[in-house]
Amino acid sequence: MSARAPLPPERLNTINRLTLTARLLSSAVHDTRNALQIITGHAELFAETSANAEKSRERSQAILTHADRASRRMQSLVLMAQETDSVPERLDLRALTEGAVALRRSSFGRARIKVVIQPPTGEYWVRACRADLIRVVANLMLNAERAVTGRPAAEISFRVFQSGGRIGLAVKDNGTGVPEEVVPFLFSPFTPGPGPGLGLYVSRWLMERGGGTVELTGNRSGAEFSLELPGDAGVRIGESGNR
Repeated sequence: MSARAPLPPERLNTINRLTLTARLLSSAVHDTRNALQIITGHAELFAETSANAEKSRERSQAILTHADRASRRMQSLVLMAQETDSVPERLDLRALTEGAVALRRSSFGRARIKVVIQPPTGEYWVRACRADLIRVVANLMLNAERAVTGRPAAEISFRVFQSGGRIGLAVKDNGTGVPEEVVPFLFSPFTPGPGPGLGLYVSRWLMERGGGTVELTGNRSGAEFSLELPGDAGVRIGESGNR
């Protein structure tokens, strides 16, 4: 009997992705069910305490928090299940970061969040899938925004750097940082308790399939997450661009 021909790499990638999605599905359904129960409970209590302004605000915030968590977890699961075109191209990481920040400028303004992008000039070319990189930068940016919203002197910094033959982006906030008990599970799809959800897990998956990384690189005076990707030829470094 002739040996079975090996599956092509793209077919193996699809099988691995769908297998992982199936594993994550039960966890996502469980978390979503819990979130909906909490939302329902707070909505009922909200109706009972509507005369108390302070209690109403607390209930409203709880509803928004758990609804947002459920939505983000399901969105991450959908992303894992989708068949995406992961063709790498030459991208300027600093310009892409500026574009992502521009989309949130109005939200940052309303929340009185100061945003700094360093260095202010320069081109930092990487080889990556555009859609994947935008998703990861957006996830790190939204996490930082959540960490500082409502805090005095809130600030998020985006620092593009070169490290050897790789180009990176560090996103730092001046929030309270990641709780120490959560740090070991940051990039796990099965996080006990409230945890970070699937966003960081999916971000790492997207980076690794393009030869990149994403890590927690600082946790004092706020959290700092950094991604790195292979640099492309013709990089021109701006001022203070080295790590």
